Amino acid sequence: MQSCRFWNDEIVLVVLGFGVLKDKLLQMRSELRLQNKIYFLDSVSQNQVLKYANSCDAGIIPYENTCLNHYYALPNKIFQLAQMRIPILVSNFPEMKQLVDKYSLGYTFDPGKPREIANAVNELFKTNFSINDKNYEKFSKDFNWKNEKCKLMNLYNKLF
Repeated sequence: MQSCRFWNDEIVLVVLGFGVLKDKLLQMRSELRLQNKIYFLDSVSQNQVLKYANSCDAGIIPYENTCLNHYYALPNKIFQLAQMRIPILVSNFPEMKQLVDKYSLGYTFDPGKPREIANAVNELFKTNFSINDKNYEKFSKDFNWKNEKCKLMNLYNKLF
């Protein structure tokens, strides 16, 4: 949230759902005086999440390096956003960075540096970044249910 202070004026953050951090996030937004920059929407059902995501100009996935699980994570949200051709901003951790860089899906940043996050966000919007057809086709060819099903079946066959 702190990086939002450095975002260009026309860029806002919309957060869908709250969870246990609701009060802390609302307090932080107030302390940072970002009520006109950060908006919170109520949670929606799982089948509506993609509809909301599809209305975004970009998706941001700011994992913090609090454990190895986060450091090596490759969240489903990256694949969902990429399939919708929505540019992605992610923490510069190995798996996320490799995927985003390989397919030119967006930008990476150090999640511990608010200015660096802001630079990535501002650059994405300044350049009107989009996932080009060639990269999208390659990504879609490499990551689809047909391919993933084969990998899963091969794994099951090795186990049994």
